[in-house]
Amino acid sequence: MADNDNVISTLNNLIETLKDGENGFRTAADGVKNSQVKTLFNTYAQQRAQFAAELQSEVRRLGGDPENTGSVAAVQTADLGRLV
Repeated sequence: MADNDNVISTLNNLIETLKDGENGFRTAADGVKNSQVKTLFNTYAQQRAQFAAELQSEVRRLGGDPENTGSVAAVQTADLGRLV
């Protein structure tokens, strides 16, 4: 069972990282005026969301509780970036 818990923990860490990336790309898309770059960043955000959803399904399949949010540090960094 410990191996399964390690897999679930690792997958949840990856989900958190993907959620951070999704939020970062959405924030970046909101901050640019160039429509091509905005589209690119939104595409990257959607990809990260899809990747996270696939890993969340795997965590559920393994009997775990999947991560649903990014890290607090990433939110704080994004907020700080808006202040600069």
